[in-house]
Amino acid sequence: ELPNINFINLGARFPDNPLTIVVFSGDKANFKDGLAIYDNKTVCVTGTIKEYKGKPEIIISHSDEITIQ
Repeated sequence: ELPNINFINLGARFPDNPLTIVVFSGDKANFKDGLAIYDNKTVCVTGTIKEYKGKPEIIISHSDEITIQ
């Protein structure tokens, strides 16, 4: 976690994760149950995959963009 960015690494721990979900700090309040509820869970994420520094990521800003399966 960086001061302005929260990461949910999927598939493996950083830097070996194949995909990262990104939540900026300004959007963290939109996740009323926090982000830790997604730890070690199977999730479904809706968004656009973008590449950042050669790795895929999906930026989400609301809890309705990620669900626990």
